[in-house]
Amino acid sequence: MACLYSVAIDIESMSEKSDAKPTTYYNGACPVCRTEIDHYRQCAVADKASMDWCDVSQSRAALKDRGIDEDEILRRLYVETTDGRLLGGVDAFLAIWRGVPRLNWIARVVSLPIIYPCACFLYDRVLAPALFHWNIRTGRVSRLTNS
Repeated sequence: MACLYSVAIDIESMSEKSDAKPTTYYNGACPVCRTEIDHYRQCAVADKASMDWCDVSQSRAALKDRGIDEDEILRRLYVETTDGRLLGGVDAFLAIWRGVPRLNWIARVVSLPIIYPCACFLYDRVLAPALFHWNIRTGRVSRLTNS
């Protein structure tokens, strides 16, 4: 079983020496998402990991040129790697955790063959949709498409 929008991660490309930084696209209108990303951002700063962060609730068009509709942008976490690949869901989390030294252990655990498909199912089928619908019900975000 693979994650929705799953893309293999090339660890060497995440650590290339260049001006390009991986960019995380997250829903800052969601208090759960925002809290988690704030934690990752603090860890990245402490570890001197070079990453950019984009709150897609403030810029819904951020990934439209990649063919992702605005509701889907708010529903899932995305990371654009330094080589331009777009990772979504659990693969995006893996890219963040691999890019921040103190979080590497989480990536190693979640990447295990028995854990990875379970994490993908849980995130894609339960957590991301539940958080998205909760944020719609509470008025934090509005649905733009009929998905």
